Amino acid sequence: MSIFICESCERKYNEVNRKPLSLPCGHVFCEECIKSFKVNIDSNTYKGIKCPSDNIFHKMNIKKIPVCAQIFANLPKNSEMEYDDNINQKNEN
Repeated sequence: MSIFICESCERKYNEVNRKPLSLPCGHVFCEECIKSFKVNIDSNTYKGIKCPSDNIFHKMNIKKIPVCAQIFANLPKNSEMEYDDNINQKNEN
């Protein structure tokens, strides 16, 4: 799999809504997926984020998660890559 594709949703990173964000454990996911990893105590109380790769819990605000600069700086600059939100098809052979 390409380093420019989110491991969770298999969509291409972009500079808009799918920025590659790096959790403290070192795993990188798109911004949209990280939002889905949040853990709440109840519907009104945010607790943190649980990484799906290693199940490590990170007690931090989603807005404080840094962009993975190495991936972000090297994103292909064509408009197809930046805004293509189609799911990457896996080869099942």
